[in-house]
Amino acid sequence: MPHSPPRRTFPPLSRRVFMGSGLAALGGTLAACQTPPPGARLPDITFTHLPKIVLGVQRIEVVDAYKPPLAKPNVEQLFPVSPAKAALRWAQERLQATGNGAERAVFTVHNAAVIETRLGRGGKVAALLTDSQEVRYDATLDASLEIVGRGGSRNGMARVTVSRLRTLPKSATINERERAWFEMVERMMQDLDTEMEAGIARYLAPFLVSAPAPRTSRRGPSR
Repeated sequence: MPHSPPRRTFPPLSRRVFMGSGLAALGGTLAACQTPPPGARLPDITFTHLPKIVLGVQRIEVVDAYKPPLAKPNVEQLFPVSPAKAALRWAQERLQATGNGAERAVFTVHNAAVIETRLGRGGKVAALLTDSQEVRYDATLDASLEIVGRGGSRNGMARVTVSRLRTLPKSATINERERAWFEMVERMMQDLDTEMEAGIARYLAPFLVSAPAPRTSRRGPSR
């Protein structure tokens, strides 16, 4: 059977959280990484180790509204786990409906882009003597959770945008690049989970049936 090593928490690289009028960030903790089967290079990002966020609604709908260009400078389609896929899985594994009431909760991914930018290398001598940073990746994840009543009335919404930035040297191998991409998404999901959980507690409290334990009593992902 796979062996799960000790859990670890990553320090933030960069994060920006934006809140609009009537919108809030929702959050939980870090994404869990299951030990991959033999031959797999990277683990999977899951959230089943975290407690369910139970909402007093009829059902939960998960919508991917982001349409990736599938061409550079966008590169999210090349990621082992794309930001959109990770966010949708978060909603599927963390949110739960009681099946009561007339409202429905709609989780939507609005943006999940990763932009690649080639960096200047400086002089030829410097490029030969140093392992300079060759490329930068800017990832953005924008998602919302909305309570929709009978007839389409909006009874509450929370929305969060998180971002990450990562640079890689010209010597980075394909495996190192894919691991860096994976870690970007993993850490973005830490941010999204934290903000999502906080926003639900603050802005969607009337619909919150079962809240997770305080964050200080929980741990992050395991591998």
